[in-house]
Amino acid sequence: MASSGAPPERLIGVLGKPLRRVAFAALLLFAAAILVPAVLVANPRVPAALAGCGAQAHTADGTEVCVVTAPAVKAASGSRGLLGVTGPSGASGSSGSSGVGGQGATTGREGTQGPRGPQGRQGTTGVPGTAVARGSQGSRGARGASGPHGPRGAAGYNGVQGVAGTRGAAGSQGLRGLTGDNGPLGPFGLQGASGMTGAQGAPGIAGPIGAVGGIGPAGDTGGTGEVGPAGPSGGIGTEGLTGPTGPPGDIGTEGLTGPTGPPGATATGANGATGDTGPTGPGASGDYAEFYALMPTDNPATVAGGAAVQFPRDGSNIGLITRLGGSPSIFVLPNIGTYRVVFIVTISEGGQLVIDLNGTELPNTVFGQVAAESQINGNVLITTTSADDTIAIENPIGAGTALTMTPSAGGAQPVVATLIIEQLP
Repeated sequence: MASSGAPPERLIGVLGKPLRRVAFAALLLFAAAILVPAVLVANPRVPAALAGCGAQAHTADGTEVCVVTAPAVKAASGSRGLLGVTGPSGASGSSGSSGVGGQGATTGREGTQGPRGPQGRQGTTGVPGTAVARGSQGSRGARGASGPHGPRGAAGYNGVQGVAGTRGAAGSQGLRGLTGDNGPLGPFGLQGASGMTGAQGAPGIAGPIGAVGGIGPAGDTGGTGEVGPAGPSGGIGTEGLTGPTGPPGDIGTEGLTGPTGPPGATATGANGATGDTGPTGPGASGDYAEFYALMPTDNPATVAGGAAVQFPRDGSNIGLITRLGGSPSIFVLPNIGTYRVVFIVTISEGGQLVIDLNGTELPNTVFGQVAAESQINGNVLITTTSADDTIAIENPIGAGTALTMTPSAGGAQPVVATLIIEQLP
């Protein structure tokens, strides 16, 4: 009888040399990869380091125990060999000694909870229940007791009036009564219409003449009478004083041009003495200056009546037109002559502005506007009669409204107020 515990070498021994090699390699791979993932090797003569131990332990008698993990090596697949002849049964081997039990492995940590499983399928619909028959209608209940009497109703309306009865027969005339007393006097009747006017009576006797009255008021002056005849001529009087010179007569017509005279003798006279220096002449054409203000920042306070608008910033300029001692509101006109003055100021109230020349407001330079937050535009010519006259742009003296220089009118940027002074040739 064949033993089921025969070693693999005995089964391979009957095969040919090539087939034995292939079969032996396949059995080793099968045993290492599937059946023996971990082999306990107990050999006190082989150190654990030489055996490639991953872990090392000792038994009770001091024997070293090494846990070796067999590597999984995949061999090349060979060709399938012929089925060998069944060899004879080998002799039964002697029973081996009982192996020493290894130390049990320690219990590992509890694993984390696995993911939730998919939702189960919906169950089948249950069997419909059987219909129950409707019960029969119950019998009618007994009649309830009578309720209490209701309250008494309201009184009814009055009936229709009956038909009038027939008139009775007239009774007999009674006796005449006694005469009564006279009644009181009745009221006066209305006034009758006026009668016709009677005929005019005869004139009466004339009365005596009255006294003479006082002198009446003077009458109106009569018209001028006709001119009387001329009187006789008087004698010649003495010669009167010489009267004032009469106005010049009209220029007569130009006379004929006379003949050209003979040329005079040429003689060069001596140079005359140098004359005195003449007065400063008028400024050359084109002298100008611009002064301006920016709101907000400049003119923070309102401009009261009689006060001047400030133009503290300097613009373009040519010539001698300048400020008076650095003043922000008073400016110097250095030369005698005619100047064009232009100013534009935006104010928040209705009001007026005027040019002040040497402390006197010029009535022909008043400009104004009615609407709020609008510009006052001034453009005028003024003539000076002395050098270094001064001007200013003022809210007129006596004005009841203080003027506010509008800041940032119409937008977010500061608004300019400007004054331009130009001397004309």
